[in-house]
Amino acid sequence: MTEETDHHSEAASEALRAAARAALVETTSDAVVVADASGRIRAVNGRARALLGAGESLEGEHIEALFDPVPSALEAASGAGERADRTERGGEREQADVRERGGGNTRERVCVRAADGTPTYHELTVTRVGGGEGPERDASGLLVVLRDVSDAVARERAGERLEAVAKLLSHDVKSPLGIAETYLEFAAETGADEDFDAVSDRLERASDLVGDLLAFARLSLEDLELESRSVSETARAVWERFETEGASLAVADGLEVDADDDLLHHLLADLLRNALEHGGRPLDIEVCALEGDGFAVVDDGVGVVEGMEATAMEPGYATGDGAGLGLPTVAAIAAAHGWRVSLETPDGGGTRVEVHTDDTVNTRGGKPGHP
Repeated sequence: MTEETDHHSEAASEALRAAARAALVETTSDAVVVADASGRIRAVNGRARALLGAGESLEGEHIEALFDPVPSALEAASGAGERADRTERGGEREQADVRERGGGNTRERVCVRAADGTPTYHELTVTRVGGGEGPERDASGLLVVLRDVSDAVARERAGERLEAVAKLLSHDVKSPLGIAETYLEFAAETGADEDFDAVSDRLERASDLVGDLLAFARLSLEDLELESRSVSETARAVWERFETEGASLAVADGLEVDADDDLLHHLLADLLRNALEHGGRPLDIEVCALEGDGFAVVDDGVGVVEGMEATAMEPGYATGDGAGLGLPTVAAIAAAHGWRVSLETPDGGGTRVEVHTDDTVNTRGGKPGHP
């Protein structure tokens, strides 16, 4: 075999390997983007084009221009020069929820708005490639992969709800049943009506708790039917369902979000019910817009105990007879939409629950301007 034949064979093998790599990248279900050392995009596969670019030509664009805000994992993997430039433009934002892996990989879970508005969750992995010895020492850059983990996120959240239900069943339901058993022993000895009434009250309490827990566990948060919905009209309609003597509601006009109609009703009902049940009387409630995208439900009632705002968002936190699932349900519904909920105590007292609807990474493939 001649040297020329060997060279031709090696060239053919390399071409075959390159074609196989290209086919593998193009057929994978992951979105793949390759950028050079300056951050300019040099190659994308079909999935990345659909997710990030809505069919646009992405080659030559800076990779950070595809995301708003820029994911922390991508910032963390950028070159020192780019980081210095960003610092001059206002400083780097906190690198939250970013995990380092072996081999120079940086990983982060991000919520990306699909073209139809549906929030999808992706694990974003950024790998610095090239820069080795030999001819490839100058061919350095970034390999960015977005893997859809929406199903895994849904399973995790459902598991968390079931875990919370199990914990509450073992305590909150067990407690009234134990008390009912004690009163039943008294009733068997005394035959007193009040002891039998106490048994009935505790069993009713246990039944209500079980109903609340089942509703929380069975909360359907998949296959959302997203359309532009009026928060203002929904809040007013929900208000009509409640006993509101001694309370008033003021709703700002023009509040709209892309949401599932049933879940938006559920979310607002839980927020208004929570205010009515725990705010005391007299009570003024307001549904208003946030400075960014989103809305808030604010009341001037009793409020949450200082320092317990974070705990109040956890399943089981209750100051009355309920199961403490109102705000956790609100948070779960918000998360299914790609939103975020925060709770705070205003300076003048009361409670302020904010629903931030801009808690996603916007891409060109998503709905422009609105996550």
